[in-house]
Amino acid sequence: TLSKTVTYEGGEVPTFVNSYAAETEVELQAKKGENAKLGENEFTFELSGEGVSERKTVKQGETATFTAIRYDQDQTGTHTYTIKEIIPEGADEGNTLDGITYDSSEYTVTVEITDNGNGTLSKTVTYEGGEVPTFVNGYAADGEIDFKGQKQIDGRDLTEDDVFTFEVNEVVADDAEGAEEGATKEVLIAVVQNDSTGEIKYPRIPYTLADIGTHTYIVKETSKDGNGIITAKNSYTVTVEVSDNGDGTLKVVPSDNYDVLDFVNTYNTTTQISLNARKIMKGRKLNEGEFTFTLTGAGVNQSKIVSKNAENEYEGTVFFDDLKFAINPTDEQKAEYIDVTDLLDKNGKYELKLTVAEDLSKLPKGVVAVPPTSKIVTITVSYDRATGKLEASSDADM
Repeated sequence: TLSKTVTYEGGEVPTFVNSYAAETEVELQAKKGENAKLGENEFTFELSGEGVSERKTVKQGETATFTAIRYDQDQTGTHTYTIKEIIPEGADEGNTLDGITYDSSEYTVTVEITDNGNGTLSKTVTYEGGEVPTFVNGYAADGEIDFKGQKQIDGRDLTEDDVFTFEVNEVVADDAEGAEEGATKEVLIAVVQNDSTGEIKYPRIPYTLADIGTHTYIVKETSKDGNGIITAKNSYTVTVEVSDNGDGTLKVVPSDNYDVLDFVNTYNTTTQISLNARKIMKGRKLNEGEFTFTLTGAGVNQSKIVSKNAENEYEGTVFFDDLKFAINPTDEQKAEYIDVTDLLDKNGKYELKLTVAEDLSKLPKGVVAVPPTSKIVTITVSYDRATGKLEASSDADM
């Protein structure tokens, strides 16, 4: 007989062990919707879930591709992730910052891993909504302009009863049928009035992105003349350039006159005074018209030379034409009225000294003039700017 001894390396029947491995990877994506108004601003997406946390930055119209997630045969089954846009600090309750409204949507993505048993893994990616999520951002910007101006009255003070009306019109293209190419028209923006201080309450004009460009406005007074007031006939053309600052605000650049849209009305009022003299004849009866008297200006600062002649009536009274005075005389009044607008002192007074004299060259034969043959008369013109009242008085005692 033979004896046998079997010795295995390792001391026992050898066991042969096989290994099995299978791998795959998945790249998840997110898109940023196109919006040219977003410019070069950058946006951040975040992918998270099952130990994955990664952020990617893109601009409008771009796609973010996250780093590939690797799987092996031990990771078969369903894997769930979330993709969202990071809303920056400082955004308001509407998720808006610097005019950009951020997309607060969150999308779920599932990845199903299946082992094919042949060293390969199958993967099925399912995005919520059925496709790679697109995050949409809005952009808005606004701005405004405040016109300013004062209402004044040349000739008297403004009172709380002095309320005048003004229009603000925008000049726009005339798109009416049959309008000529390049034709424009005025569109009423606002009708406003002044307050008791004279401030004209122009409207605040708002602008949005739709208003980018050049705007032209015509500002004018529409009040009617009356009660001594001659309304301003001038108008203003104001241009406003609107552009986007890219940060949710609009750059609004007006023409230099936008805050001095002042309107000055003219107050016209008049007064007049009668000057009379008396001729006394001693020794015989006085005949009508046989003596002549002159009234002439004396002194300086006369706005016009006063020169009037008159003859006595039968009872001796001498009537001169009325002296007429005006504040801001009209063209029709200028030839007849003395303009005292710029002659009044700080107290609203103006004195006009006149000489009343008998014309000795025209004395009847045998008549001798008894001195005095002339007299100085002072006319005082008084004007109250608060009430607009113009008065004239005389110190004459003739």
